[in-house]
Amino acid sequence: MTATEIWLVRHGESLANIAASLAESTGAHTIDIAERDADVELSPAGRAQARALGARLAEDPPIDVVWSSPYRRAV
Repeated sequence: MTATEIWLVRHGESLANIAASLAESTGAHTIDIAERDADVELSPAGRAQARALGARLAEDPPIDVVWSSPYRRAV
């Protein structure tokens, strides 16, 4: 029997992550983001994180299955 390898990866930093950190640090009761949660994009740092993950995955054997959220920041 061979071992199965499973990777769990969360999306990179999103614009909502930045807004949530700002709200928390200032004591705000709401997160200032206009988009629906599903439509929030990655921040520039999040896009760099996604590119780095893609480069890392390209070094490994082909992936058999990917399960992904349909949210914009995860696709």
